[in-house]
Amino acid sequence: MYLFFYMKGKIKNIDVVNLAVPSFPAEQSPVQRTSEAYQKFGSDNLFPQNICVINRQGSTHRAIINNKTLYCAGKGFLTDENNLPLIDFIKKANNKNESLRNVIKKGIFDYNSFGNAFLEIVTDARRTFLSIFHQQMPSGRVNKEGTEIIFHPDWRNYHSSKQRAHTIPLYPTFKLIDDYLHSVIHIKDYEPEFNFYGIPTWLAAMDAAAIGYKTNKWNISRLDNQFAVSALLEITGSEDDETLKSGKAKIKKEFTNEDGEEGKNSKLIVITKEPGAENTTKYTPFVQNSEGEWLNLHKQSDQDCIIAHNWFRSLSGLVEAGALGNTQQIRNEYEIAKNTVIAEIQELFLEQLKMVLRNETNLEVEDLQFNNCSPIGISNILDVNAIITKGEGRKMLGLSVDDNDERMNEFIKKENGKFNISAASD
Repeated sequence: MYLFFYMKGKIKNIDVVNLAVPSFPAEQSPVQRTSEAYQKFGSDNLFPQNICVINRQGSTHRAIINNKTLYCAGKGFLTDENNLPLIDFIKKANNKNESLRNVIKKGIFDYNSFGNAFLEIVTDARRTFLSIFHQQMPSGRVNKEGTEIIFHPDWRNYHSSKQRAHTIPLYPTFKLIDDYLHSVIHIKDYEPEFNFYGIPTWLAAMDAAAIGYKTNKWNISRLDNQFAVSALLEITGSEDDETLKSGKAKIKKEFTNEDGEEGKNSKLIVITKEPGAENTTKYTPFVQNSEGEWLNLHKQSDQDCIIAHNWFRSLSGLVEAGALGNTQQIRNEYEIAKNTVIAEIQELFLEQLKMVLRNETNLEVEDLQFNNCSPIGISNILDVNAIITKGEGRKMLGLSVDDNDERMNEFIKKENGKFNISAASD
């Protein structure tokens, strides 16, 4: 939005106030011919950092990433109950006492957000232990040769703080760091013309994610400004008048967010007229009837985000009016997602995980799998009369039962008077 100050007949100065969402990073296929030690990710090498900003702004976009991550991570991992060494590793994957699920969940979140994920492998020369850590994707860049990952905490200021960077080779190559061997797994999504990085599946919805954010900010702005509309203000006075200059500054502060305060997004054009013209002050509002367009645009952006993510509306937390309780739709869409999107992402991580465990440990990993759990149970579709007796039902309701009912007495003895509906559902 813009704020103009000008004299009659001649523009003296123009103050432009930018209230827009930060511009999106330009995608760029990395090339090997580079003078830097790393392959750029984006034309300014800050593509992941800009993605972080977008991920924190759009509510629908963020909800989809969160839900995809939760469904893909499931309830953790399953393996044979007699495979105690692997069970111990699942419970504790590193010396930070993180479970394997917690580590992989972070990796899946990065993969869904950036199309890339880094898992660091730590062991010793004799392979007496193995630890797996998650490394934040925005902190990593592929080196010039494509053989190592360079990690740096602040890529915006990389050249002034190169000493803070450290490199870890890509698996299966290890590097001795602090008496331990380190390697990193780079999990990435395939994208044509991108040789060193993957890109997020939702890339085509970047504009849609921004629209969702902008429409929310527009509504907040209207509330903060008490639904005030933009306007044209004509004032008579001299350009050199100190009082008028002070007034301009106050108007600018009041009607823009130049000072960092959000919500001051009304657009005011101020015309300063020289004395001698009409000595009147006029205020002309710009009336805009665009509520319907904004609402439709917001709905369309939500739908575009869902499509670009290859996801489902009911699994994104978006519920249409009158659709509450539509558990069958949630159950059906979850089954589709589990056998398509979720299965693909889980298999991608399982392949890498099993490969490392086979090569670096003696653990049996063939039956390792994710423990998926439907968001909707099946208790609501079970025929209660088919799984419990009348006496069991009366006991559940706290009513009296026939003491001579042997089956009922056996049930009470076994369950200690408590009925476990989840067990019955199984």
